[in-house]
Amino acid sequence: MCTIKPFTEPAATGGKKYFRYRKVVFQDGTQGRALETRYTWASARRPCEGPRGGRAYQTFYRTAYWAGGRFWRMANVPTESGWKNRLLPIDGPVWDAYPLQSAAEGVPVVRVSCEGGRPVAVSGDVTWFDGCGSTFEVAMSGWLRLDRQPRARRAA
Repeated sequence: MCTIKPFTEPAATGGKKYFRYRKVVFQDGTQGRALETRYTWASARRPCEGPRGGRAYQTFYRTAYWAGGRFWRMANVPTESGWKNRLLPIDGPVWDAYPLQSAAEGVPVVRVSCEGGRPVAVSGDVTWFDGCGSTFEVAMSGWLRLDRQPRARRAA
C-alpha cells in the first residue's frame, strides 16, 4: 500500500517531470523505442492507505507515448503465449497532464484529437487541423517538444 498524497504537478512542488524514451513492444510484436510524453489519454484511481490509516484512492494519469508520428497507449493484449503489454494507437483525445510545467517551459497547453494514433486536430493555446497545409510533425512537434532525440548511449 502507498500513502496518499494530494496530486501536485512536479513543477508546483519544485520537481520536474522528465520525458524519456522507453523500450517498448508495439501492437504487431516489433520492438522499438517510444517517447514518454507529457500527454495523457485517461485518468484512473488506485487504492492507497489514507492519512488516518483507512482506505483512500489516488488519482493518476495514463501515459501517452509518441513514436512513428503517432500517439500510443499501453494495454494488455492477448497473444499466443498469454497476455502481454503492448502499445496500441490512441483513438480520441490526448491532453496535457502537466499544464503548469508546460506553461513554465513555454510549451503550449493543448488537446490533440487522434484517429488511429495520428493527430488530426489541435486545440488550446495553438490551433492546427489536418488539411491546413502542413503535417503535424512539421507544424506542431517542435512546439510540443515531441521532436526530442534519444540520449546517446554510453560505451560499455
